Amino acid sequence: MELPPGVERLYADRTDPKAVKRVLGRREFDAAFDVSTYTTEALIPAVEALEGRVGRYVSCSNAAVYAPFEIYSVLETQPLVRDSSQSQYALDKVACEEYLRERWHARTQLAAGGEEPVDLDLDLFHRRYSS
Repeated sequence: MELPPGVERLYADRTDPKAVKRVLGRREFDAAFDVSTYTTEALIPAVEALEGRVGRYVSCSNAAVYAPFEIYSVLETQPLVRDSSQSQYALDKVACEEYLRERWHARTQLAAGGEEPVDLDLDLFHRRYSS
């Protein structure tokens, strides 16, 4: 996928803290949009490497982490669920959210998508870097 001018794609093994730090170097970022926060093993090296060097860190969550709900809209205040009824995927995502909340003492705001799939990653950068 082609990225807009000025946006660089970086590659590293997310579970290897040294590799993440090597790829990021001493760069500072306006934003990091993390769509791969499936486990804390993959999340923690990126968060630690970006600490103090990113203006806004956005992590994609999933409705699977929340208590069952009757309406489509899910609010940030919806409780997270960590029990035997959850899949391993959901439990890992809950652990990621809990880590981020503890690390930065805040819960990220929730952005919900519509019924149509949207390439949020590319859309975010197009809006940020297009005039």
